[in-house]
Amino acid sequence: MKAFKVLSSTSILIASLISTALLQAQEYENIGNINFGGVASFSNSERNIDDAVGLFIGGEIPLLNRWSLAVDFFNVGSEIKGNGPDADLDFGRIGLNYHLNQLNGWQPYFGIGIGNVEVDSSAFANDMDEDTFDIGIGMKRMLSNNWMLRGDYKMVNGDQTDGWDDMVSVGVAYAFGRRSSASQPVAQASPTVTDRDNDGVPDAMDACRNSPAGAVVDS
Repeated sequence: MKAFKVLSSTSILIASLISTALLQAQEYENIGNINFGGVASFSNSERNIDDAVGLFIGGEIPLLNRWSLAVDFFNVGSEIKGNGPDADLDFGRIGLNYHLNQLNGWQPYFGIGIGNVEVDSSAFANDMDEDTFDIGIGMKRMLSNNWMLRGDYKMVNGDQTDGWDDMVSVGVAYAFGRRSSASQPVAQASPTVTDRDNDGVPDAMDACRNSPAGAVVDS
């Protein structure tokens, strides 16, 4: 039931982003960056660990046009449900982000990726280790020439469990490159002004273009 509700809400949000972005005149910005911040993890019931908060660090490199390569690592310190032992959750992934048109200065994007989640706890005989597939959406906004604010929501599915984990992250990023599809203005060459007789009157306005040197020129 939880997964159905999350999927429904995500589908509505994605549809809204697409329809709005298609109506925008602003172009997208695909910016390389290093990002970090805080993350909230909401684990599915099969993991038997509490919801918790942690930290993340990641990077994003522009590829062709709207696509970028993303690498992320999340660390969340949780515990087994019912005040049980500590449970340390590590999640690493690699994925692709697709950038839509900007929305009033905000840059929305979709993400898809694969990775691995590992839960380490004394309650387990062996660490819980799963390969993962994730989908998500996010927003970025430039704060200055190099710094940006970014938020991200991911749904993560492990190959050993039936449910989906939800991860919400908020942080900042340092932009180290830009690749925008917006066309750059082309500098126009200024017209050449000629004055062959050097009398101070441009040829285009000179009624006597062969005035002798030193001649006084009237209007």
